[in-house]
Amino acid sequence: MTEAADVGGTDHNVSEPPAPLDAAQAVDEFGFMRWLNSKHGPITRRDQITKRALIAMRPDGRPVMGEGDRMGAYVGGRKFGDVSVPTRRLSITISDPDRFAAWALAEGFATEVETKQRVRPAFFAMLRKAAEASGAARRELKLVHPRTGELISVPGVQVNVAALAPTFTPAADAEQVLADAHARGILAALFGRMLTLPAVDAGATNENEESDR
Repeated sequence: MTEAADVGGTDHNVSEPPAPLDAAQAVDEFGFMRWLNSKHGPITRRDQITKRALIAMRPDGRPVMGEGDRMGAYVGGRKFGDVSVPTRRLSITISDPDRFAAWALAEGFATEVETKQRVRPAFFAMLRKAAEASGAARRELKLVHPRTGELISVPGVQVNVAALAPTFTPAADAEQVLADAHARGILAALFGRMLTLPAVDAGATNENEESDR
């Protein structure tokens, strides 16, 4: 992946929307907020803005950062960590056991349906595993038919993909890098951008904070 360029010395007021079109700036800001949170606890919910900037869409339809992307966060020309966007978890649950069982019976999987008209967990696990392994099934939010291999919508089964959740991994010398940047007066601009971001209400997002710590 391409490393982010140094933008630590540039002062910008970041607002939402639109998200910064410069992925490097968004990465530096998100990484810095997460480093602060890791050292001092959840100082502010403003990092939600930097997070949304990373997964926002550019005018040309491309994401600022997509699944699997990883970029370095820099300040003063030195890297203090990495920001990455992990592959989203695929969630497949049985939303209507009766309809699911009826489908399995109609498709000839009677041996997989228990006497109480419940599809055997092992069969559901097989369907789930096949869908998780299929890029096409993930894109279409469908299951894979165990006999034909075609993508199908199964009654009583709901398929969802979790929201994108950027993560930050501090470099081994992140604290020293940031301390040196502070001593050189470079960190002030980056920290200043964080302070000018508008606050985000606690109820403004349904994201699970613990999932990307």
